[in-house]
Amino acid sequence: MKKLSFVLALLLICSVVFTGCGKKNEKLYDYELKEYVTLGTFPKVKLDEEKLQKAIDDAVKSVAEKHKEKVDVTDRPVAKDDIVNIDYVGKIDGKEFTGGSAKGTDLTIGSKKFIAGFEDGLIGWNIGDEKDLNLTFPENYSSADLAGKPVVFTVKINSIKKEVIPELTDKMIEELESGEYKTVSEFLKYQRKYNVEALLWEEFLKSCEVIKYPEKETKELYNQTIEAYKTMAINYYGTTLENLVINYGYSTLDSFFAETLANSRNTVKEEMVVYLTVRENKIEISDEEYKTLGLEMAKENKYDSLEAYEDYVGVDNIKYNIYKDKIIEMAVKANSIDFDSAVETSPADKEQDVTTAA
Repeated sequence: MKKLSFVLALLLICSVVFTGCGKKNEKLYDYELKEYVTLGTFPKVKLDEEKLQKAIDDAVKSVAEKHKEKVDVTDRPVAKDDIVNIDYVGKIDGKEFTGGSAKGTDLTIGSKKFIAGFEDGLIGWNIGDEKDLNLTFPENYSSADLAGKPVVFTVKINSIKKEVIPELTDKMIEELESGEYKTVSEFLKYQRKYNVEALLWEEFLKSCEVIKYPEKETKELYNQTIEAYKTMAINYYGTTLENLVINYGYSTLDSFFAETLANSRNTVKEEMVVYLTVRENKIEISDEEYKTLGLEMAKENKYDSLEAYEDYVGVDNIKYNIYKDKIIEMAVKANSIDFDSAVETSPADKEQDVTTAA
């Protein structure tokens, strides 16, 4: 089963499980949570500036690299990641063999498209160079007639190109499907806010320690997930759970169960941290806040009304997410973070060579 199918299936599972546990509420944790989890540093949570900068740079690169361009290289020899256009003739015992020769072929150095030694052997050559590469086909080569045999490739470098990621522009931002941003500045400010909040939550969660996992909530989430996968296996693929997870890349059904349990515990930890933080800091949600923020969540999830969204996930699930947002807001305030300030990207991401296949 291809990776894309796996990702789509995971999205489906998330939807099924989210709906299933949408009716969960704070009463699931109606006991003394201090016996199960300790809260770390809050609301003062350390922000990892290096992680933040990398996240912003990665977001910029993900957009800009869609507009990458091939540019000619004429002032230096072949280097790793270059795209070289070559003519080559392969000979075994002085005779050409079928499939061993071509003209005007583009090859990315480092793509491992050719046998070992071929691409690395071209590094340092200049345009117009024509030389021999004395190599050997691997013993396990796909063609039994060539496996393990010495070969001489006569190669000529016709041209050298490199792929360059251009500087991010407003036009690139306008072309994004989301349509949320019009300028680079708007995009960068969004990325900074999003990643600051995500990293603060990540660091806070990391600073909290689980003393023990509550059996009730952990078991319930675990069982919901397993049942969702079973349902998908039968109804969508007409197969067994074991066949499904093995096709997803798990070595055994037990390894899938172990990962599901670990994921369930991670979710339970997060829920306990949210509810204990709310209780310890006396965080409340007014009726007006619930209506305003709940409607925003509904629209973000493509629902026309708060009522329709409530029917799907439940009131308490909406409140849970509002609580989490409030906790993050407190951490942002405690760190005196200004989201209106200008956002910079690392110079290396303005123009950068990338490795892609020709």
